[in-house]
Amino acid sequence: MITGPTGIGKSYIASALGHQACANEYKVLYWSTPKLFTRLKQAKADNSYTKEMLKIERSELLILDDFGLHPLDAPSRAMLMEIIEDRHEQMSLIITSQLPVSAWFDMIGDKTIADAILDRIVHNAHRIDAIGYDHNMVMESPLQDIRINNLLRYYFTFRLSIIITFYRTLSAKLSSFCYQPILH
Repeated sequence: MITGPTGIGKSYIASALGHQACANEYKVLYWSTPKLFTRLKQAKADNSYTKEMLKIERSELLILDDFGLHPLDAPSRAMLMEIIEDRHEQMSLIITSQLPVSAWFDMIGDKTIADAILDRIVHNAHRIDAIGYDHNMVMESPLQDIRINNLLRYYFTFRLSIIITFYRTLSAKLSSFCYQPILH
């Protein structure tokens, strides 16, 4: 789980980990969470839901980006529960969110389902609570520009060390799975 404010690199870290997993021949699937739920609702309407869920199940690493941008409605909660249940202690999951984990319960909604989902997500999770400045921030003066650039240089160096450390942890965890290479 990677949480923190907008623009500090949560998606970047998740994508870097996903890219490295691909380089190590793991099957990775990336979704913006709101787009995933929209796609799955459309799949239910056109009877391709099972096919879409099989794609998600087959991925060895699922990245859910922008989790919690909107409160979940009942169909989205049920779909999330199904995804989490299928992956629980079987496959890897990376979730990025602007919301702190403590706010996820209210965002998910239904108390019983929220308990079940969070129990499965949070129990064995590695957490990165990222802090920092929005790297997309517009500079107002040359002096501020120099200060922010120095902060950003330090921050990106720090971010790289987080990625390397987190990747090593993820690699150790992923290497414990026996997997078949993906044949094309």
